[in-house]
Amino acid sequence: AAVKRSAEELEETVGGLVFSGVFAMRYRDSNEHVRAISLAGLSAATVLHPSTYLSDRYLKYFGWLASDKSATVRHSALRGMLAPFEARITGGDARIDISALSHFVSKFRGRIAGCLADVCPHVRLAAMRLLLHLLREGFLDDAGIADDFFHGVNIGAIDPGAGPEVRKLATLFVTEQLEAFEEAEG
Repeated sequence: AAVKRSAEELEETVGGLVFSGVFAMRYRDSNEHVRAISLAGLSAATVLHPSTYLSDRYLKYFGWLASDKSATVRHSALRGMLAPFEARITGGDARIDISALSHFVSKFRGRIAGCLADVCPHVRLAAMRLLLHLLREGFLDDAGIADDFFHGVNIGAIDPGAGPEVRKLATLFVTEQLEAFEEAEG
């Protein structure tokens, strides 16, 4: 028990020092690549130590930086949001409790959907992948979500400027919405 407690204390101390001493300073760096690398590190932490880092205290940085002036940073922020979903699906990591994202998603889903109109195709694609995961995990089932939100996402299925991969994922999004409606009615 003492060894476990010591390991937890060490993880908390080191994690706290690294976070407050490195990440908290570097995520605001003037160099876009430093900001993106900081997010990549935080993203790795959410997957390696989900019980600590998969919380609003840390996730909010992804949401904030999804509005960064740099496409590189916006893409890194969306990739960071995607990481827990992909790790759970591809790696089967049972430690990742996706439900821990619910408050974060409700706060930042509008910004995520807004990234579908980004000037950078990589950002649009990452946003569409994330939105499809959110739909599949039930984060978009809230009746309080405005129709405009879904309209903005659904229009990606027919927007020629969206790019073929985004249109393909948006079409899946629309199809899965329709299937959910049919199941609810049937």
